[in-house]
Amino acid sequence: MFEDFINALQNFRQNKTRTFLSLLGVIIGVASVILITTLGQSATENVKKSFGSSGLDIIKISSGFMNRRSSSGVQFTESFRDELWDNIENIKKIHYVNNLSSTLVYGDLSVNGSGVAIEHDYLQMYNFELEYGKFFSVTDNVSGSQKIILGSEVAEALFPEGNALGKTIILISSNIRFGFEVVGVLKEQSGGMENPSTSIYIPRGFYSKKIQPNPVASSIICQVTDQKFSTKVAEDIKSYVESKTGVENIVNVTSMASFLEQYDQIMGTMTLRFPHPFRDCLDFEGKEFLTRTIPSEGTTKKRTDFGNGNFEWEFTCCGFNYCLEYREKNGIPKFELNKSSTYPCA
Repeated sequence: MFEDFINALQNFRQNKTRTFLSLLGVIIGVASVILITTLGQSATENVKKSFGSSGLDIIKISSGFMNRRSSSGVQFTESFRDELWDNIENIKKIHYVNNLSSTLVYGDLSVNGSGVAIEHDYLQMYNFELEYGKFFSVTDNVSGSQKIILGSEVAEALFPEGNALGKTIILISSNIRFGFEVVGVLKEQSGGMENPSTSIYIPRGFYSKKIQPNPVASSIICQVTDQKFSTKVAEDIKSYVESKTGVENIVNVTSMASFLEQYDQIMGTMTLRFPHPFRDCLDFEGKEFLTRTIPSEGTTKKRTDFGNGNFEWEFTCCGFNYCLEYREKNGIPKFELNKSSTYPCA
């Protein structure tokens, strides 16, 4: 053992260039893996931060392309809300939303805002916070109160001196003017699928009584009982509607959890594929290093050795199943990577 160590040191001295290049290759390889893994994790965290206060338990349902072309289209009426409660599991809340183009006027100042007619507890569901004031009550929605909550940018534009609470502003929609009392101003915050800073919110009860009687909702926002069910619930809703109508793409069902999973899949694939340009010069120890190191947060499920250094390695990363196969043919190494979000590696 000691003699082998002495021989190794002598070989290092006799082949300084090769030793230096080998060490340089290892250093570059390890640094590259650490760098790309860190970048992927950092990018994922930035995406999560962009969701702001909104959780990953929110699902949005809107009309799909085929809903406007099909005679068996789906309308977001109260009966459809009942269908969702009766047929889809793990739903905690269902909110109907209507959007309206609006211009707000206070004195000589005016600003265009994204009007949203909402039901009670909608803003709290998104975990939005108030700078000051209060949220709508159940009574405000049922009675159709003429009250309004402003996004931070809208409030700053209309009330540069601050103190918007209790002021009456004019909302103009479809050339009709309505007076609203400001009861709250939201903090500046991110909201994932919602942009509260440039939005204004009114009770949907007022919208259905004064602006559009018995309206069909523009979109539906669902909250699931736990964010781990988000992807499953979104798939169940889409499958239920398409099964009911017999038409594909009749609704769009999106969730921040699904978006994040897709993003993780992309980043995971980038991380896994990064060392592949160097695969032709990897010896057996090299590919062992590759499979042990990438991904750093992967969990091994199964490894199958075929002999002669060939193997198949199954693992999970970012919630997806991967299968990395290595085979040598005529002395030439070859990697093949397969991934699946639903089925295990075959």
